Amino acid sequence: MKIKYWPENERPRERARNYGIESLSNAELLAIIIGKGTKDLSAVDLGRELLRRFKNLKGLGNAHIEDLKKIKGIKDAKALAISAVFELARRYQSSKEERKWVLSSPEEVYDYYSPKLSHLTHEEFHVAILDTRNTLIKDHLVSKGILDATVVHPREIFMEVLRYPCAGIILVHNHPGGNPEPSDEDIGLTRRIVEAGRIFGIDVLDHVIVCQGKYVSFRARSII
Repeated sequence: MKIKYWPENERPRERARNYGIESLSNAELLAIIIGKGTKDLSAVDLGRELLRRFKNLKGLGNAHIEDLKKIKGIKDAKALAISAVFELARRYQSSKEERKWVLSSPEEVYDYYSPKLSHLTHEEFHVAILDTRNTLIKDHLVSKGILDATVVHPREIFMEVLRYPCAGIILVHNHPGGNPEPSDEDIGLTRRIVEAGRIFGIDVLDHVIVCQGKYVSFRARSII
């Protein structure tokens, strides 16, 4: 049955107005984003089908637009709307305007970078440029894609770092496969960057590998 034929107190929009948006289920929230259902399915039914097909909100948030459009009733505009909501949520979580970020521990590094990196299906290598109080001056994206010493080169890193009044840096990258354990290549690259930092008088304070719900700190492991 189409939502417009439901009792008024059961319709998602009316319930949100009367009881607050937080009173809605995940499927009902998706129904508001989707707007309209199909001939056979209500917008809430479509929301339930999306959650079923992609297992949960995390899976739905990581889904590509073309994968969303494989669901009957989800065409380009609806797929874009769903993707836009999740992207806004990620940007909200990682917003630097909210406060100054102090990255004094691996946990704080993870809190800052997890919303940026945990959901990605490709690797990204970042450098956190810090002042003397470990306050983040700039998050510098060094590379996207498979990590390679020819791409993540100490020269390219320090050309950017030296533009700022920097006291130290933290290296950060993600492992899309979900295993944060460092590879031999990760360790070798990190040690080359540490050596280059000594020449410039800039400390490499840590290297943190970020995955969904977990991380590894090179400093904590005494790798650097």
